[in-house]
Amino acid sequence: MEMGTLCTILLIKIMERMIKLSEKKKRNRDRERSHLTSMQEVTYGHEFKMADRAGGYLKNKR
Repeated sequence: MEMGTLCTILLIKIMERMIKLSEKKKRNRDRERSHLTSMQEVTYGHEFKMADRAGGYLKNKR
């Protein structure tokens, strides 16, 4: 193989690895942002839904 081809292949591999690492960091950041337990998430979701209904933003299903 030519030197140029080897360099191109090496650069592609390095870029692929960098993309994987940045995606992994993004996933970790997304996980770190949530400091609520699943029970708290459910409770807050319910409370926000009730507040939206009270404010007229959501229609009652009944």
